[in-house]
Amino acid sequence: MIITPEQRRNGIIGIVLLCLLAIFLAWFFLLRGESVVPEVADPGSVQTAEVKDNTFAPGQASPVTPGIANAQTVTRNFTERFGTYSTDVPFTNVEEVQELTTIEYYAQLQSQIYALPDGTEYQGRTTRAIATEQVGGSEESATMTFTVTVQHELTTRDRSHSELQYQTALVVVEKRGSIWLVSSFTWQ
Repeated sequence: MIITPEQRRNGIIGIVLLCLLAIFLAWFFLLRGESVVPEVADPGSVQTAEVKDNTFAPGQASPVTPGIANAQTVTRNFTERFGTYSTDVPFTNVEEVQELTTIEYYAQLQSQIYALPDGTEYQGRTTRAIATEQVGGSEESATMTFTVTVQHELTTRDRSHSELQYQTALVVVEKRGSIWLVSSFTWQ
């Protein structure tokens, strides 16, 4: 077997590369210095941030109970549904809130429905509740009053233009059986 000069040169280059790799690995693992050991901190010497105590204590405002939360949900849902309407399907907002109102208040809402004249220009309004605050009543009295702040997105004519408006409503809910129902609603 005869070794050509090219094979000999490639062999020498390979041996030199292997030697350089071995030297690098030996330097990396053997001569890299001592390993860094993390310091153990004394728990008593660590500074802590001031943390506000949010726990409930007697004398503070009471937390929201499930009953109040249910009443707020009915209030928000009613306000958003009732406040959203379109002249394409007039007064469907009244139909949509039937399950959220007392029988008496729903009869009052239905009495306000009228036929729109032919050729009525398009108007649409999308209402979103952005804040709800209880301003009166209690679970024990089975009646609560809320103010609801809403954002209306008003769209007119060709539906290419809309504007935002803000409004507040006063909503009274009554507990009938185990559910809360709207018994009064007034835009402020």
